[in-house]
Amino acid sequence: SEARAEVRGVMARPPEGLAELLAWSEGLMARGWGWPAVRLAWQAATRAPNDARVIRAIYPWPNRAAVEAEAAEFGVDPFLLAGLVRQESTFDPEALSSAGARGLAQLMPGTASQTARGLDVPFAPAWITVPDLNLHLGAAHLAELLRRFRGRVEVAAAAYNAGSRPANRWLERPESADPDQFVELITYPQTRGYVRSVLKNRDLYRALYAPVASLPER
Repeated sequence: SEARAEVRGVMARPPEGLAELLAWSEGLMARGWGWPAVRLAWQAATRAPNDARVIRAIYPWPNRAAVEAEAAEFGVDPFLLAGLVRQESTFDPEALSSAGARGLAQLMPGTASQTARGLDVPFAPAWITVPDLNLHLGAAHLAELLRRFRGRVEVAAAAYNAGSRPANRWLERPESADPDQFVELITYPQTRGYVRSVLKNRDLYRALYAPVASLPER
């Protein structure tokens, strides 16, 4: 309760200086306060929009090692998984959607249970927000969707958000073979925006966090 009150106070009267805004943003993100952390980062962007520290605060990666490990285990692009988690929960392990999805990867209880059974992983409903387990199941679910839709990231992202049935329905349209056209064929505005955001996030995470290739020696 005291922590919530302090966060509310900071959000009501955010610091003025860039360094203070970034310090609060990074500190909140490290403690699981994803949405307030990103909001403060956006305020920092009004002071230094091209600062790499600000952009990384807007697109943070607080549990990078865990995301990369799960992505490697299931053969998923780590930048895609990071972009999806950022869109789903802003890296808040206690995130809860209006539909009942929970945790870092915003899994519905039924999806989490079914995925756990497929992996032969012990699962109980009370464990759904355990960060490592939620991320593990989310990565597995994303990998299954990518396999089901033959590696088409935009279709897998649509199915992650809206379910496989609508995604299959959108795939029945002849224009759907083109990735950009498929996104335009999504009839749910929320899902269409979600897919665009996940793809944008993936590209931004790759640009911000991919290792810089060394230049060849002369």
